[in-house]
Amino acid sequence: MEHSKGAILMKRQTLLWAILALAVLAGACDEGTKNTNPDPDGFQDGTNLDTIDIERSYLEVINPPNGEALKLFFQSDSNLEVGFFGPDALPIPNVSLAFEILSSTDNCAATPSPCVKLNSLTGQTGPDGVVLMKVSSFSKAADISIQVSVEGNDAVAPEMILVQIRPKDSYDLKVEFTYSGARQFTVVKPMLFETQQTCADVFTPPMRDPRNLPTAARQNPDTPRNADGTITASTFIALPTGKSYVAVGYAETAAGLVTVYGCNDERPTVGDGLGHTVTVQLVEVPITVKGTYKLTSNFNLLSGLPRRAVATDSMEAGDWVDMIVMLFQNPGQMLYTLLGPYIEDIGGISIPAGLEPVIVAMINDGITAAAPDWLNNILTVGDDITELVTSLQLVGEFVINEEPNAETGVLAAGQVHRYTGVSFVWRLPCIKEGNTPAACSNARTGLSFVELGKPNLAIEGTFSGAVTKCANSNDQCIVIDQHGMTVPYGEILLAIIEGWALPALFNDPLIDSLDQLIQRVLLQYIVDWYDPTGTLITTTGCEAVGDVLADVAGDSFVSSVAKSIGEYACNEGISYLTNLIYDQAAKLTIDTEDNLVLSTLGDCKIKDADGNLEYDMMGDPLTEESRCTWDIKFRFSATSDPVDMTGKFHAAR
Repeated sequence: MEHSKGAILMKRQTLLWAILALAVLAGACDEGTKNTNPDPDGFQDGTNLDTIDIERSYLEVINPPNGEALKLFFQSDSNLEVGFFGPDALPIPNVSLAFEILSSTDNCAATPSPCVKLNSLTGQTGPDGVVLMKVSSFSKAADISIQVSVEGNDAVAPEMILVQIRPKDSYDLKVEFTYSGARQFTVVKPMLFETQQTCADVFTPPMRDPRNLPTAARQNPDTPRNADGTITASTFIALPTGKSYVAVGYAETAAGLVTVYGCNDERPTVGDGLGHTVTVQLVEVPITVKGTYKLTSNFNLLSGLPRRAVATDSMEAGDWVDMIVMLFQNPGQMLYTLLGPYIEDIGGISIPAGLEPVIVAMINDGITAAAPDWLNNILTVGDDITELVTSLQLVGEFVINEEPNAETGVLAAGQVHRYTGVSFVWRLPCIKEGNTPAACSNARTGLSFVELGKPNLAIEGTFSGAVTKCANSNDQCIVIDQHGMTVPYGEILLAIIEGWALPALFNDPLIDSLDQLIQRVLLQYIVDWYDPTGTLITTTGCEAVGDVLADVAGDSFVSSVAKSIGEYACNEGISYLTNLIYDQAAKLTIDTEDNLVLSTLGDCKIKDADGNLEYDMMGDPLTEESRCTWDIKFRFSATSDPVDMTGKFHAAR
């Protein structure tokens, strides 16, 4: 019986050891830890992290190896192996490692994840320092990032493991993007289109509005542009085997306009479980140049005008311009110089040389009485008129009515160059308000030709050209080819002087011509000087001059002769002066295309200042150097030789 009891006890002990052995084996195969290949020289169980060189400790992903992704088909399992090691690669056992799903495609990072399941969120390292973590997939394709870290300790750098879940009948398509230009954007929008054709079936270049694209078969989240200008590749996962796609990418401005775009229609057909890479080269959407630009041009035509060789020769156009300048710098001297010899000839008299300064002073006194602001600010007025005639500033517009050729950049003939008014410096009102001339240097007046009383004045030409890379920089430039214009230079100057300057100087709208200047100012001064009370002379103009001479003569016969000669000489003198001025002004109308030919000289930069993919500026008005330059071929007449001149311009929408 005892033997029987001993046998039973032996059996019970054997069974107990068997159960213990099974428990040990079960522990060795537990899903949370793996205790294999213990290192007798390593750390012992229960090691306190505070007692080890934690800064030299590290995590190491053992499976998947070499930084590869862990690949799972739908409804399958696999194991992640992560080790924790100290200095000299000694394993650190009995330490809790945390496993966390951080990011993924298709929002698989939710808790619990709809794409993948971890056997546990933590695992204890075994004697070999390794944790074995089971990963199970569901039926959803995804790329999942899992972070592994030492639980409760930030000193050890975490490791990231990529888990890829795919159906068996699928492949991945990696799309890389390249761009070498200067456009500014932060992300690229990657998408695939299911087609058996080419990029032309998706869009017609250039792709400006993404709303015109057909519905994409697949679209990935935006992929970022990195600090070094490269663009992160975008991978389209789990594409059905046997289907091919056109890959497209584009970037937008803040306003939602496409700034760069690209397409690859290689359309690879890839086998199950394999991957393929295509490259999409991004190109720039051409910036729109078509539109209307407000134009400001400065022409210094004075240097191109002919002048007489000696004072006895007939007056040329350049002499006429000099005369206009002199009128405002020393009006008395200019009028005496013009009228003195003529009056001597008409009247048969000789004015003594010593009287010239006296007569000039009298004329200026007369003007001072009528226009004190003029003579008190004669340098300012004279300088402004000089600026007007030497640097004629016309305002108008460029009308670019079509885009340049997409391949060559050529602008077809028929682009419009038009002027509709003038702008000029007029500082006198600013100075009268108490400011210094220097403080009034930007006091400009702009007038349309209609406001100048010239509603039918038209200055217009058409041109061809190109939009191309600048010769001296990577910027874009516009080239304007040679084209002719009709610029009635003298007519414009006379309209400004008579229609604006004289009424402003005399504060009298009736003094709107040189004829009125003589009759209402100079001649009236003679009458007022002779008859300050206004009781002897009741007439005006040249008739009043004749009455003054008649009253001086006294004798009725002599008086009658003096009156006739004086009135005749006055009328003839005024007629001579005004005809001279107006005839010369008419000659200064550049009336054929061959007489004024313009084209751009050097680089004329165009700029999209606000990033809306429309060029906003041609040249920059901030400095004279940054404005564009006109190359001008100018001839005063059809028989004169052309003179090379330059001008400046800028234009903006």
